[in-house]
Order: sequence, then C-alpha cells, then structure tokens
Amino acid sequence: MTATDGTEAASATSSARRGISRTFIPLDAPLSWACSGRGWNCCTDKDIPLRPYDVQRLAEALDRPAQSLLDEGVITLEWDGYGILGGWLATRPYEETRTACVFYDEAVDAEGNRTTGLCNAHAGRPEACRGFPFQRYADWETHPDRTAMQISDCGSCALATRTTARDVMLDNDLESYWRASDAYAAVVQYLHKAGLANLGGSAYRRLPLAPDARLAFWTALFTHRGPYADALEATLDAADALIAASDLTPAELGGPGDAIPRPDVRALLDPARAVLPE
Repeated sequence: MTATDGTEAASATSSARRGISRTFIPLDAPLSWACSGRGWNCCTDKDIPLRPYDVQRLAEALDRPAQSLLDEGVITLEWDGYGILGGWLATRPYEETRTACVFYDEAVDAEGNRTTGLCNAHAGRPEACRGFPFQRYADWETHPDRTAMQISDCGSCALATRTTARDVMLDNDLESYWRASDAYAAVVQYLHKAGLANLGGSAYRRLPLAPDARLAFWTALFTHRGPYADALEATLDAADALIAASDLTPAELGGPGDAIPRPDVRALLDPARAVLPE
C-alpha cells in the first residue's frame, strides 16, 4: 500500500469493489429524468457503500442496534486501500447470475410478472441510494466547475419529465447526509494523519496499536448509539488520547506533511452550512 497525505483517504472511505463510471454534469442543467420505481438499476448488481451516518440512519429506521446488523452480516466492514474502514450493504442472489441488495424485494402481478421494486429499508436508505443516479461532488467549493455527477443512465423512460440533478437530490432528503459525509471526511483525514489508518510501510508511521484494537477503534464509529456529532467527537477524543499516550508527536505520525488541526465537526454539521452552490 502507498501512504497518502490523507486527502485522498478523506474522499475514498471504502474500497472500489465494482467500479462505477461517473460523469460530471452541471447541477442545474435541465434534463429529462424520472424514477420508474422498479429498482432494476439502483438496487441490483451494485455494491452499496456505507459511512457511519448511513449505518446510524438505517439502524434507526429498522429500530435495531447497528451492532446487530453487523453481527448478522447485513452490513460488512472492510479496510480499503487507504487504510480506512468502510461499510457495505450485503447482497443476495438475484435471477441466475446477478445480485441484489439484501433489502430489495419485488411485487408481481397475477401472472407472475414483476411490476415494481420494493425497498424494505426505504426510510433509512443510505446516501448512495437516495440521489441515484446523481451524486453531489463534495469538493465543489474548490472545483466550482464540478458540482454534480451522474453514475447511471437510468430514468430516461416514458415517465421522464424535465428536472435537474439538484432537484432530484434535494427531493430525497440528502442535505443532512451531505453534512454528515463532509464531517466524516474531515475526521478521516485527521485520523489518517494521526497514524490511525491501517497502513504499513516506511512512508506511513502508525500509532502502535494491536490489529484488533485498531479495528475496534474504527468499528466504534459505525456502532455508536446517540447523536452523530457525539460519535465523531468521541472518536477524535480517543485519537488525541492515543497520541498523548504515545512517545510520538502529531507531526511524526502518518504520512509526509504537517499535522492538521482537529476538525470542528459541529460546524460542519450545522444545518445552516451550505452543501451546494447557490
């Protein structure tokens, strides 16, 4: 593995798995789109990534502890190439050679024909599902020419109407997810520079933790019960305590470059903070 300065890790908190092709599109450009409600594109043959806030919202919607979803394999956690622990929704066999999300179901008519798709966790569906096939480009303030992405051509059917990527995403309650993702990205960057990523090699200096302890440290982000801001703050507090207990300074840890300041997660989660350009 190659060490990074944490910038890439902040935006890539899960491994690639099945690659998705992303095309940049203008956020407010008119387009013809509609959701057919079948789920044949968004819910099948996809690996659905999860961040801690996704897991929290999903667990709340299902009225189940996040730990139980992990224990039952509904959610899996994997280290990615940047040494960051990422979450994934489980899949199940679908048709003969395909897969579907573990929460995907279908309604059929009297003749057995599929009529519509059903999500058994729709109220708590993750960020990746909500705006599909559109995604916000998180670094839009640095790259104002990049504001939105399209990851599938679905929606160009007879039901299509004139809309924009902005309208589709905002219709799906994504603003709280975006703020949560931005706060998590800042925390990930801080942890990466603090030597807490699961990386090796001479270019990256890790805090001395046993593998099980490092895994437990990251897993706690996904299983925390209580306000999301508290989970992020608790993680930062734990990281600072580990650094203080070591014989290393923040500048000596992680990859090349200076230590970065502790992020203000509550400011990043502030509902008044803009998450899209005007």
